[in-house]
Amino acid sequence: MCMAIGIALVLFMHATARPSEPGKPDQLLSGGSCVNIDAQLAVFEVLCSEPHEGVVRQLIAIDRTCPTGSDPYRDRQGMGVACVDLD
Repeated sequence: MCMAIGIALVLFMHATARPSEPGKPDQLLSGGSCVNIDAQLAVFEVLCSEPHEGVVRQLIAIDRTCPTGSDPYRDRQGMGVACVDLD
């Protein structure tokens, strides 16, 4: 009986939950981060809901090569190279 009540409560909470607001950019790039490119050809994170120049496919070490179809840009934070799919 307690298990059925617990399951019902979880299902109810899931059905009535509102989606969370997208987080503000924290400048820590990861795959899927929307970015703009500055004058020094470094990328910085921006909100995906606003105009942006590209999306990070992946981060790689400085001595690595980006996958075909993405362009390498320096991570403004100095964490390596961001492989960016330009819009």
